[in-house]
Amino acid sequence: MLRFGTRDGLWPIASTDRGEAVSLIASANSPRLLVSYRETWAEYRMSFAEWPYRYLIGEDMSGPNSAACYPGAVQLRHLPMTPMNVPGPG
Repeated sequence: MLRFGTRDGLWPIASTDRGEAVSLIASANSPRLLVSYRETWAEYRMSFAEWPYRYLIGEDMSGPNSAACYPGAVQLRHLPMTPMNVPGPG
């Protein structure tokens, strides 16, 4: 039985512009990630910090033949942290 957000369940922690969804397997003794993409699931035994690094350099990080290479520097964006800073529509 899958449970999300519980102490022994899956914690959704990230998604990509291609539709991959990354979840942390919370009950693990060592870091484990579960990545879903196009109706498939892949498990990786690594920290979350290692996963996006490998994803961005073009490794298969969403299952077999799933590589996506993003050439160039990674750009970080600072998102609003309070309701006062949230941009309005249009």
